[in-house]
Amino acid sequence: MESKTDGELMTLIAQGNSTAFHTLYQRYSKIVFGYSFKIVRQRATAEDISQDVWVKIVKLASAYRGEGSVKGWLLTIVRNQSISHLRSHKRMATVDAQGISENETVGFDPKETENSLLRGFELSKLKKSMDELPEEQRLALLFFVSENMSYEDIARELATTESAVKALIFRARKTLLEKRGSL
Repeated sequence: MESKTDGELMTLIAQGNSTAFHTLYQRYSKIVFGYSFKIVRQRATAEDISQDVWVKIVKLASAYRGEGSVKGWLLTIVRNQSISHLRSHKRMATVDAQGISENETVGFDPKETENSLLRGFELSKLKKSMDELPEEQRLALLFFVSENMSYEDIARELATTESAVKALIFRARKTLLEKRGSL
């Protein structure tokens, strides 16, 4: 089974082949858990979500059409499950973006900000500072920088508006830059 492609494994899983499932699980279980943990930040919750994702994979295997990579499909399911969990267990605060002017968000270069932050922080301090951000800011920044998602996609994922996403990212950046100066 190790020599089978991910697509071939999905076909076999849809047919009820448990060996194919085990092979796919071995390939991606750490990635699935790691991505969920990155979003929810709680080990036990990420483990539960990972388990739910693998159950969902078995149920949805026959629906997989081979468009795009299996890994991408898996990570989309992980992201959706993780965000659903956050929504159901923590009421997401609404954001009032009126305090942010166009000039403050237009000049934002995400790659330069990311490079600047990485130069100014040790990685562990950056992670700690990211973990201290309010949930919505942390997710918006994570999706924007790590996942390279557009404002529109982030707004859809967080069930908010694009202007609210811009405000979340602006505030997260501002907080991280202020923390950099105080470390």
